Amino acid sequence: MLQNLTKIWLLACLFFGCSQNQDTVNQEKSPESLPAPEWDIRTVAEEADLLLQLAGNLSVDSVNEVAIGKNRAAEWVLSQGWDMQTTKTGLMYQVVDKGEGKEIAWGDRLEVHYHGTFTDGQVFDSSYRRGKPLTFYVGNMVPGWNEALQKMSIGSKAVLVLPPHLGYGGRGLRDSNGKELVPPDRVLVFRMEVLSEAAEPAQ
Repeated sequence: MLQNLTKIWLLACLFFGCSQNQDTVNQEKSPESLPAPEWDIRTVAEEADLLLQLAGNLSVDSVNEVAIGKNRAAEWVLSQGWDMQTTKTGLMYQVVDKGEGKEIAWGDRLEVHYHGTFTDGQVFDSSYRRGKPLTFYVGNMVPGWNEALQKMSIGSKAVLVLPPHLGYGGRGLRDSNGKELVPPDRVLVFRMEVLSEAAEPAQ
């Protein structure tokens, strides 16, 4: 069910206050030499009803952190005018091509191309740039991917916006040499294309 992003933002402002932050972007800026296709994003066509819902098993501090992250993600999506569906966890997504394959389920092994940026357009990871899709099992990725993929089909394309707790959270991401790839508490934007269901590796 489509939900009202404006209401989320207003509710979040009442509880946490709204201010400009590191994820607020200049809408003129675009990712440098974007290798992934620039899929059209639908803009908000009409108001719907959207409420922030937090997981009941989180601690008070975690609830605050999650809610603030959701607020930042929703504020940025509003600034873009994107029409995105929002789940109870705070995942925002839009399937821009439904594909014609089977629906994806937990545990499926997939071959996927993706392009990941911060909200300022800086690219932090891209299988398109490497020239090689990623193969993985649904359930082994960050929470936002695991959730979003189960709303997609083989052959589909989608744009995802992940609040920090559905990406790399307060710890961020470093490579094996300790180099920081994703700073803590970043909202992440992915363009994702599910190419195929991958064969199981040879035993």
